[in-house]
Amino acid sequence: AGAVLIAVTAGAQEKLQFNYIMHAEPEGVFWNIVLLGMNDACRDLNVDCLMIGAGGGGDNPRQLANFQASVAAGVDGIVTTIPDDNMFDAAVQDALDAGIPVISANVDDSEGRDGNPRLSFVGSGLWQTAYDVAEALTAHFPEGDVHLLLGHSDVTQGFAIQRAAGIEAALEDYKAANPDRKITWEVVEVSNDGAKVTTRVGAYLQAVPETNAY
Repeated sequence: AGAVLIAVTAGAQEKLQFNYIMHAEPEGVFWNIVLLGMNDACRDLNVDCLMIGAGGGGDNPRQLANFQASVAAGVDGIVTTIPDDNMFDAAVQDALDAGIPVISANVDDSEGRDGNPRLSFVGSGLWQTAYDVAEALTAHFPEGDVHLLLGHSDVTQGFAIQRAAGIEAALEDYKAANPDRKITWEVVEVSNDGAKVTTRVGAYLQAVPETNAY
């Protein structure tokens, strides 16, 4: 199936055209809110906007093709997620060389501007956010030994890789601060699909019953 295209047109006269190239689809609670925000901003700015999804999420080559097609079409600006640290570097530079400004949103290159020439990033620091959440979770750990299941949503996607790394860093710090306790964890890829998460986590809890944090 091709990419999902959702357009916002604000009148008959020619306007600036901005494309939002994303690694997922504008469905579900999270991305639907992003879509609504984009729509409102484009109406306020009186510009035309197009959100282009990657056909179900996680298809980086398709997202890259959508990005390159937008550059070839000569749009006036691009917002993109950067779910892979290497795949989008040349394409973003090509856009900039063509005079098309590019910013990243939601997920950035893990090295930021040092890793990708995009002009700026709008979003939260995924590693730090994950660290903070995991650190807050440690306050609820039970007494005694702790074995935690770390659910990794996608080992190929930058957003998931950065989050898992932040969580593990927080767990390493907690373990170092509690040398008299046995603190262990295991990373399991559970996917982003709710049904698969339920099945895989449930199977893990049955197989490793000493798990007492997730």
